[in-house]
Amino acid sequence: MVSIAYPRNAAAYNPKYAAIFNITNSPEFEDALGVFSWQAQRVLTRTFQSLEKFEHGVSLWSYKETYKVSLVEEQVNNALEKYQEQHGGLIDYAKYFYPVIEELNFGQSFEMLLEMQYFITTKAIYEYVSNFKDKPLQENFNQFKTIANLITTSIEFMSLELRKDQISIEAITENAKKAGKAKQSRYEKAGTIAAVNQLLEERKDKLNQRGGKAELISLIIRKINDDEIPAPDVPTERTVVEWIKKFEQNMKSTS
Repeated sequence: MVSIAYPRNAAAYNPKYAAIFNITNSPEFEDALGVFSWQAQRVLTRTFQSLEKFEHGVSLWSYKETYKVSLVEEQVNNALEKYQEQHGGLIDYAKYFYPVIEELNFGQSFEMLLEMQYFITTKAIYEYVSNFKDKPLQENFNQFKTIANLITTSIEFMSLELRKDQISIEAITENAKKAGKAKQSRYEKAGTIAAVNQLLEERKDKLNQRGGKAELISLIIRKINDDEIPAPDVPTERTVVEWIKKFEQNMKSTS
């Protein structure tokens, strides 16, 4: 027996999220997603509902309250911001089979990482379907590969959840986290980080001086701009600030 509970402030019916939840009603939904439309609908349901099992085979689907979905969205935005600060660009979800737990894992619980996976997939589905008819065929095709990857990964996790296979989920999370740590960012590959750390080591007295950090940030960006420090591109000021923070953390851990 399966029932559905409707909390007073269900996210699915809140103006903030209703359009996302109802994207399945769009005429383009099946055209855009093809064979993935049914699985996409399952991910959308999982994003806005949770299934609780009770005794005697009774299950209860409950719509998540708005604050719960908003909390997940906040975690997603924070993780995306940290990723951009560290890597100097937006994440390419198509590059990783487990993009959320590989690249957006900043110490969240694995339960939260799963919720983030579902939310990101749902948001990507919504944006893809909403813009489908206005984009050229090739652009839609390229984006579809990303959407398909996100949906496939989400469905895998959902299957493990339904089997209560927490060990498998944690194993995937831990392995992906280790793999993510082993990867080098494009700035590391180019030798940018090593050169910046060397410069900071030579001028570390500036770190504790008033205005010293701002001076170092300007110096680093100028040296990269003048090709004195190798780099794939000129980083943002926020990215350089993140490098300096990491350098200071490493100094403390080795002192």
